[in-house]
Amino acid sequence: MHRACNEWEDILVEYPNDLMALKFAHTGYFYIGEHLAMRDSIARVIDKWDKERYPGYSYLHGMYAYGLEESGEYIEAEKQAKIGLQLQRQDCWSTHAIAHCREMASDFKNGINFLESTENDWSQCKLLHGHNYWHNALFYIEKGDFETALTIYDNKLAPKTSKKSFTIMELIDASSLLSRLELERINVGRERWEGLIPLVGPHIGDQIIAFNDAHIAMVLSKLDDEDIDGRGNLAYLHAKNISNFVGDKQNIGENAIIMRDFGEKLCSSINLFNKEKYDQAFDDLYSIKSQFCRLSGSHAQKDIFTQFLVCAGLHSQDKERNKKAL
Repeated sequence: MHRACNEWEDILVEYPNDLMALKFAHTGYFYIGEHLAMRDSIARVIDKWDKERYPGYSYLHGMYAYGLEESGEYIEAEKQAKIGLQLQRQDCWSTHAIAHCREMASDFKNGINFLESTENDWSQCKLLHGHNYWHNALFYIEKGDFETALTIYDNKLAPKTSKKSFTIMELIDASSLLSRLELERINVGRERWEGLIPLVGPHIGDQIIAFNDAHIAMVLSKLDDEDIDGRGNLAYLHAKNISNFVGDKQNIGENAIIMRDFGEKLCSSINLFNKEKYDQAFDDLYSIKSQFCRLSGSHAQKDIFTQFLVCAGLHSQDKERNKKAL
């Protein structure tokens, strides 16, 4: 992916208005956890954009805002996002960037107000609107209003799992939200987890991004006590697929490196946690906690792994692990 991003960057040097190359570079950096490069990919071309000849200028501000937010520049991120929304109020990326800024500031009150007051605008975006509902549910979890968060899941996220066509983002949003609620000691019920199997099944052999596999593990480790879809124990099959991927020396890309370094252990740690083997889950997660930043996903998304770590330590009967968790 690094090599691909370099190629797209080379294209942008010659053709700074190439929206496809720009989008591929921006997304590619996101997938390999290179947030500064994601920010800079937009920063290098935004002032060179020929607004009279080429469409899409407003969306550059939303993409830039997201890169700025992930780089910790929250004030400038919100400024750029607001420019994007002034130019195109239905720009989901600008809305998304502001939601992230509110999340990183733990400003759930203004986060809820912003998303709900602009819902008619961003809910029109087919790709990202479900993810923005996920952000709104996070605000309610932080507020302590778990009932509303679960209602958002049922009304806005869960129905999408019944479609014949779906994206991996829908699986990530759904599994992450249910996990966060259960970490808050909210019993979401087995039925909701089972509803995610149609999303999980096609991807247990992908091993494209460790971040995705970790979310698959969240689902399967809640349901691995029986044959769910006729293929046997899916949690075991998923773990075996990861092991085979890691052991294949022909796999040399970024994800193979991450999987070998810590991704496989991350997935197994989630399984241990959901089987209430808290001491081992904590020890394994504690040993790789400094590596979470290398994963794909935003800071807000990757926070779930730190939550698993902390909760495992607090659930432990060992006082030393309790102290480390805090």
